[in-house]
This record gives sequence, structure tokens and C-alpha cells, in this order.
Amino acid sequence: MLTPSASRPRGRRERLLVASGGSPTLLQGMDTPEVFDEPAPTPSSEQAALLLTVRQAAAMLQLGRSTVYGLIGRGDLEVVHVGRAVRVPTAAVAELVERLRANTPRRRNPAA
Repeated sequence: MLTPSASRPRGRRERLLVASGGSPTLLQGMDTPEVFDEPAPTPSSEQAALLLTVRQAAAMLQLGRSTVYGLIGRGDLEVVHVGRAVRVPTAAVAELVERLRANTPRRRNPAA
């Protein structure tokens, strides 16, 4: 008989467990915790991503996600649609920064 807590799996790891004689055992090939705690692969500096998610572009610009969607809505930041997915080209992020730098007045150093 199953107890109420054992009636349904709760987490990802528990979903990968199979009940065997009342005690859960890991599926074949899933016997190390590294399988569950492995981070998603990220591109290295040599393999820079050509397209970023909006969240990644926001992190790169150190802005909020809503601010980035605002930039996209105003046409200040180019996006590419891949199916239903919205992606930001890395070149578009660099171009935005260059335009912002060109439009920002430089301050004179009063001490000099």
C-alpha cells in the first residue's frame, strides 16, 4: 500500500525513480547525482552564441526583462523570430550599445 506522500512523484529526481519492492531505485544509467545537478551547456568564448533569449540579452545589458521588451517594442533592439521563439542577435545588442554611446553627451571633468 502506498502512503499519501508516495502516491505521486514530487520532484524531477523522484520522477526518475522506479519503485522496486517498496524502495525506490534509480533507473539504469542514472546512478550519479551529477546527472540531476548538471547545468545547461553554455557557449564558450570561442563559440559565442549568435542569438540570445530576451532574458540572456537583458543579463548582458544588465537591464530588466521588461526594459528589454520595451526596447524591442520601440524598435530600438532588433529581434529574430524562430517559429514562436523570440531571439535577439548578439550583433543587435552591440549595435544598441554603440547607438546609446553615440547619443550620450560626454561630461567634462570639472577637476581637470
